[in-house]
Amino acid sequence: MKVDIPDMDYEFKLQDDNPIVNQYYYINLEQSQKDYAPVVGFRVSKSLGYRYKVIFDGTAVLNFPLFAGMAELGASASFNMRRLSFELGAQGGFVYMTTFSSSLYQKTPFPSLWIDSKSIDFNQDPVISIYGISGGLKVSAGLIFLIKPNASIRAGVNYRLYTPIKSWWIKIEETSGSTKESVTIGSDRKNIIEDADSEGMKQVKLSGYELNMSFILRF
Repeated sequence: MKVDIPDMDYEFKLQDDNPIVNQYYYINLEQSQKDYAPVVGFRVSKSLGYRYKVIFDGTAVLNFPLFAGMAELGASASFNMRRLSFELGAQGGFVYMTTFSSSLYQKTPFPSLWIDSKSIDFNQDPVISIYGISGGLKVSAGLIFLIKPNASIRAGVNYRLYTPIKSWWIKIEETSGSTKESVTIGSDRKNIIEDADSEGMKQVKLSGYELNMSFILRF
């Protein structure tokens, strides 16, 4: 799948809201630049007659550490030529891009992080996760070859036009202790420090083409 994921392999600097002594905390996303990403997914379809179908596609974008899940719903039309058929489709959908939880660390020991009047205790092993959403349209075309009445293979090409992910959310949460505090902030907040060494979360684009091969079973 065509993607535009910029280089984000550097430390993010996070400043707390402590009015007396401002402390800095660090996140290392380790995301290298990517122009393409592998995907895997499934399709569920419901026939609306001889030619038309309602289709739902669920797709996982297997880029790491930023990976994504897509859900797309729409319709398609098939044009049959014996065992071979040609399919055109259009769908609307959304993307949820996120990361696995990773460590939030500091270079000078301090007992807690204060943001939005909440205290994150460093003795309770805080972690961070980052997520953003996008939406748009997908058009698709495919050739389907019938192997037997309930099985076929499909080769297709898709093109997506999705809004870029510009606004990210960063969730910080404790992982130990009896009461686990958490706080979520946007990547455009003043707490995210951008300087010569840290440019914060950049824009990710998921528009472009995708090539795929599928195995289809009919029930």
